[in-house]
Amino acid sequence: MLDAGVFPWMERQQQKSGATTKEEIRGSVLGVWRALQPSMLKKIADRVRLNATKEIDLNGGNSTIE
Repeated sequence: MLDAGVFPWMERQQQKSGATTKEEIRGSVLGVWRALQPSMLKKIADRVRLNATKEIDLNGGNSTIE
């Protein structure tokens, strides 16, 4: 669940670089990886935790269906 928030962001950032060769792509991906901040990971982990808690509270149900 955590990577669902990280990898799409990383992909969008990498695609912005316009890298086309293997070397450019490798460098771009490395740059994006280095730009990933611990605060971002914490924010995503907190959101996953909140969503999991809500799902448990709903017994796996949907809040719009009663």
